Amino acid sequence: MAASEMVSGRTLVLDFYAGKDSDGKDIIRSQTFRVKSDASVQSLYDAAAAIASLSSGSLRYVRTMLTSHIINA
Repeated sequence: MAASEMVSGRTLVLDFYAGKDSDGKDIIRSQTFRVKSDASVQSLYDAAAAIASLSSGSLRYVRTMLTSHIINA
């Protein structure tokens, strides 16, 4: 039997630059949002840009994380 993957969720993670700490290292703050697992890459990027425009920090990275289950069916 072949194993298959069943996607169960997706999150959109935005990393914002929030300044420097007392040692001079960058401070990065993250915001995580649950999104539809079948959302297109373009719609995820558009959502990230819209959210970033409302934030006081500058957007550094946009990431997605997929959660899935591997089943042997």
